[in-house]
Amino acid sequence: DCLSAALLIVKRHAHQLDIWKVTQEHGSSGYAFLSLEWALASDIDIGSEAWRWMGELRFDLYALWRLLTHWRYTGSLRLRRSSGDWQTVGGTFLMVWACNLPWLNPKTQMAPSARFSDGCADVLYIQRAPRFSMLRSFLDMSSGQHVNAEWCEYEKVSAFELVPVPRTPKQPGYVAVDGEKWPLATTRVEVLPSKLSIIGCVGDGPNRL
Repeated sequence: DCLSAALLIVKRHAHQLDIWKVTQEHGSSGYAFLSLEWALASDIDIGSEAWRWMGELRFDLYALWRLLTHWRYTGSLRLRRSSGDWQTVGGTFLMVWACNLPWLNPKTQMAPSARFSDGCADVLYIQRAPRFSMLRSFLDMSSGQHVNAEWCEYEKVSAFELVPVPRTPKQPGYVAVDGEKWPLATTRVEVLPSKLSIIGCVGDGPNRL
């Protein structure tokens, strides 16, 4: 609310926040502060637009449908660790979700190890997983325990590159950056450490910055 915002400004609780530089091979570029999504992740975010009339319920119902249908995508993911070494993962993917913050919304702690200014992007990817095991884990996204599943890979990286391949001509899939649809193309992300200052109270809960 306005009063709480005014008090934060007066107290001047400023914190540093990493941002991402995002570029694509066909010329699209920009900056992001929250996330990059592909496969299941972007299907839920962008693919559910036709269900917008349902309100927030659209995300839950669309996620349930997509977890059960278990669509598979082909592509590759290159990850640069803090040591500077690159790792390439290719083949089939069910989901790629890169996060700059631990909480995507008050119900979803997607990347529990993410920090505001650690100079890293937290990348989660799933290549193979039993659909009902995924469903059980994703029913409790607030705990962050899904990252402990044996089928969930979790990496902290200083840069990454996604090379998506269209799934089918009619349903190629989406790349989403901060919840907005981008072209389905090779997408590179570089973390720019502590480039923003934000005012707020940093904490561990979903209602904290």
